Amino acid sequence: MASVQTTYPSVMLPPAPGTIEACDFGTRTGICEVAAGIGFGRAVSQGSNEKGVALGGTLAKFLGISVRDVTLHGPAANPDAYPQYANVGYIQDGQIWVIAKAAVVADGPVYFDAATGELQPSGGSGPIVGARFVYNAAAGDRTIVELQAR
Repeated sequence: MASVQTTYPSVMLPPAPGTIEACDFGTRTGICEVAAGIGFGRAVSQGSNEKGVALGGTLAKFLGISVRDVTLHGPAANPDAYPQYANVGYIQDGQIWVIAKAAVVADGPVYFDAATGELQPSGGSGPIVGARFVYNAAAGDRTIVELQAR
């Protein structure tokens, strides 16, 4: 017999990184070129192939932020990352949940780490044109990045 839940948290947890926040957004897909995979809620750039997607990269080749995919599963798969050669969904316009690499302030500029794709308030590649942090957040906390189509 299945057990019945008897305790409930007082507040809901924020969504996982890579979760799209609002209903008006623009997404695209490409092929993951990274052997170790691409995690959700990370900056991605044009890879070496026409439809290739790379983690981090340069501001000139920035494509968007990787979207969470709940269909990834399997014993060898990392359920929190796109494996190499998989279709990678990324958002180019709209709001998406991410983990702040460093403390951020609402309406602050968005930069990204060229190697890891982590989003941060300065340094690395950026600022991303038309991007802003929606909420204040401490390093390692969840926040929302808003991207406006370029």
